[in-house]
Amino acid sequence: MKHIIHLGDKPIVLIYKDFDEEIDVNEFTKIDYSNLFGETVTISALINRIGQLRAEAEAEYERKKLKRHIEESTLEKRWRKEASKSDGKFTIKEEGERPYMIKLTDKSVAAAIISDPAYKVAKSNEISANRDYQFLDAFYWSLKDKSNKLNVLLPKNVPEDFYNEIVEGTINGIMIRKPKK
Repeated sequence: MKHIIHLGDKPIVLIYKDFDEEIDVNEFTKIDYSNLFGETVTISALINRIGQLRAEAEAEYERKKLKRHIEESTLEKRWRKEASKSDGKFTIKEEGERPYMIKLTDKSVAAAIISDPAYKVAKSNEISANRDYQFLDAFYWSLKDKSNKLNVLLPKNVPEDFYNEIVEGTINGIMIRKPKK
């Protein structure tokens, strides 16, 4: 995945390795005590990757929330315009019923907005996007907790200790290979 950020007039490209389609959250959040060194050297990269997904999910949630606000505002504006020309009343069209006029009040507008089909879709999309963000947020904070625990579990070591104790393989979604001495 590539993400372009702009610092002033200069674009910067950030490159992230994509995950597989499935992420086993339990696998990533548990601590592999047989390879604490591998866990330690990969956890920061994993937190960064999940942080990127979390940021994308949060942005998607904010976009859906904005769409819902726009839908709400558009309906309210349309009904207020209609009421200004129709003796203080606006038209409601509910599924399976004939359109009818009701008096414009804050309460009637709020009730009409909630019953509008387009608003319902926008609100449902917002709720789904928020749920997705909350899942990634919980995952992110679980990984931060794992990182804190790893810092406490590992004694202060020197680089040679890492080489001797690290187990090769995929840890936290990152392949570890020992360089030849």
